[in-house]
Amino acid sequence: MAGTMVLLRGITGVFDAFIKKIPQGISAGLLAGVLLNFGWGVLADASMHGAHSQLSSSSTQELAP
Repeated sequence: MAGTMVLLRGITGVFDAFIKKIPQGISAGLLAGVLLNFGWGVLADASMHGAHSQLSSSSTQELAP
């Protein structure tokens, strides 16, 4: 059922007409909010698991002669 609805939206072009009515600044702001939320989640997860300290110590060991 959902696949049929997606197919009909794609064929009729109703979704494209709706998207074109949204100002570019609004859509850019929405995208920025999603990406910022994703980035904060990645940073929080990395700090929780100590990935930052592991990455920084391994990169300094590789650079040392």
